[in-house]
Amino acid sequence: VEVRASGRKVEPQKSDRILTRLVLWGVLSKIQKAQHNEPCFEFNADFAQTVNLNMLKGLAISTGEVTEIEDYIVEENELDLFSPEWFKEKADNYQNIDSEAAQLYSDFYAKFSPDILAKLTGVDLLQTLFYSGDSNKENLCYILEKHPRYKDLFGSIDGGSAYKFMLFFHSEKQSWVTGTGQKSVNLSVSEAIALGQEIRDALVKGASIIENNTNLNSLEDYLALYNQLLGCIPKYIKYQWVLKYYHMLFPHLFPVFYSLDWQQHVLHNLNIVPNDETFIRMGQIALFVKQCDISQAVFSKIIHDYVGDIKSFLRIGTGDHGSLFNEWKTNNYVAVGWNFLGSLDSYC
Repeated sequence: VEVRASGRKVEPQKSDRILTRLVLWGVLSKIQKAQHNEPCFEFNADFAQTVNLNMLKGLAISTGEVTEIEDYIVEENELDLFSPEWFKEKADNYQNIDSEAAQLYSDFYAKFSPDILAKLTGVDLLQTLFYSGDSNKENLCYILEKHPRYKDLFGSIDGGSAYKFMLFFHSEKQSWVTGTGQKSVNLSVSEAIALGQEIRDALVKGASIIENNTNLNSLEDYLALYNQLLGCIPKYIKYQWVLKYYHMLFPHLFPVFYSLDWQQHVLHNLNIVPNDETFIRMGQIALFVKQCDISQAVFSKIIHDYVGDIKSFLRIGTGDHGSLFNEWKTNNYVAVGWNFLGSLDSYC
């Protein structure tokens, strides 16, 4: 956490005072970082471990599974929770994942490698790459989005509509379409082929750039690669399905988490501050997995099994200093202070 980027002399800000208190309480530790003149901080390792263990103890009390959880706590004390060493130890229980993943990667490359895509023409190109009818479940878009094993092992890009692929055959309209659900554009076959070639060319160009930059050992390396891709295929590189295509070609370089929510969920649990850019967040995860010396697919399985899915919460204020909480608890209700609504009787 960088306190201030400016070196100007100013009165202490509220954030500065909070950080100072957190250091005094042992929550944060002050550190020095290369090329950073301003104070920087990181979570105190002892504090982080205490929080993790207390959370587990709380789970034991709430579930009644005290013996099992206490055994788990003793086990986790041997290795820091969610450290690279911890992930590597857990990976021993997922050896079957890599063998299945290797076969699927091989099958995918045999059907959709850049060399094969580059040779596609006409209607064959459309039917190989895009949704082209309910009965066609062998196209690239279906495999990336819907195939159960590719979805389970290599991450989900499900959700939204087929418009996210920029081109598909609309069964009801009996026409190739592009655009959005609100502004759909019907295309002739020749127009669809032209757009399909443009999308295919972008996939192939991006793959070529990545192929020439596979030595990615730092976030700076990922940033340099991202800038190259952004300069060559700016329209495509942020699409989740494009990122998953590149994962299938280069599984050691890219993780299987493509959405903002999942990337933040993973990075927060690893105590890594997420970058603002999707591609760089993928780099952050990939570099951590590299430290673990395990595959992206196995890492994903461990995350799902031990961290779990994204959890959403709604926070309802209980008044100043919780003044309303006891009343709510006694009368078994919660309330939201939408005072300008007036009496709800008028809405009945």
